[in-house]
Amino acid sequence: EAQVTIGAALSITPLNKTIAVTNNTQFSGQNGAPPYSYSIVSGGGSISPTTGVFTAPSSPGTTSIRVTDAT
Repeated sequence: EAQVTIGAALSITPLNKTIAVTNNTQFSGQNGAPPYSYSIVSGGGSISPTTGVFTAPSSPGTTSIRVTDAT
């Protein structure tokens, strides 16, 4: 006999964010198993893989961020 517990899906907050060029914002993992890791899927800028602090590039555009958890 096995018991399975299903939790909420891993998500990232904020889901959408508009910031000025070269400004910073922080993304956070939710509902997963810490530690979280952050990366850029597409677009410019940079993100700290451990803290989720994103720095926007020097020109306008769209960036997609991914969060992964320990599982």
